[in-house]
Amino acid sequence: MCKKLRAGGAEMHIPPSSRPMSRLLATSLRVLANPRSGGRTARFSRACGGPPLVFRHGASGALWLIDVGQPFVFLAAWSVYALERGPSPSCRIDFRPASAKDASALLPEPTAALVRLLDKAIGSGAGEGTQQPTAWIQVDVQHTLANAALRPWAVQQPFNSRSEVDSGLAEWAGKDTYNRQLFQAFGMKYPAAERALAAHYRHRFHLGRSQSKRMAAYSLDVAFRSHFTFPKENTNTPGGNPAPANPWHSFNPPRDGW
Repeated sequence: MCKKLRAGGAEMHIPPSSRPMSRLLATSLRVLANPRSGGRTARFSRACGGPPLVFRHGASGALWLIDVGQPFVFLAAWSVYALERGPSPSCRIDFRPASAKDASALLPEPTAALVRLLDKAIGSGAGEGTQQPTAWIQVDVQHTLANAALRPWAVQQPFNSRSEVDSGLAEWAGKDTYNRQLFQAFGMKYPAAERALAAHYRHRFHLGRSQSKRMAAYSLDVAFRSHFTFPKENTNTPGGNPAPANPWHSFNPPRDGW
């Protein structure tokens, strides 16, 4: 029977043979998942596909490594290996329910309804060739939505600012009737989506009403903009300069809320 530890919205599964390392691994998980880490865990997840992360325990010198999964799997589970006598599995760290096949399933229904409309706007990306620009937008959106639902401290700014996205969408909406109808539907669904996300934060993280509203406004804005990429004059600073700060880092939520 695996032992379970929870920290930062993640769940660690430790087989009995690896329990001597559980304290070290749990401490490291709490450091990596700390909301004040500024989203380092999210960046690790997006950097996967190369060599695993390697860690050394300062006191004992013990080595262990983490396979952070594939970049196209949103919030992929991390596989942790001890290197005592060659790599051996120590635990698995789950950041989301394994049953969730799409990140929108983690969101309240009014928010997911807006996401489905946004997905219609970016299209399937069929026939785009090996570069697959739309597919990579969809991958990024999945990570963003999952973080917005489960780990709002890790939500990060997308490429375009809100004014750039609004301007680009207004031009896009003027091209045909279908685009215009979708654009109008965004505006109709957005308020309910934000209210539902705020209620989700109040329930899941025990935030106050004003805190949950601020966090929902920020997360939904980021999720909305993550669906689109428009040309910009200054490509050095994602989201414009300065980017709004994630309000989570000004909160002090109860520890049992996350």
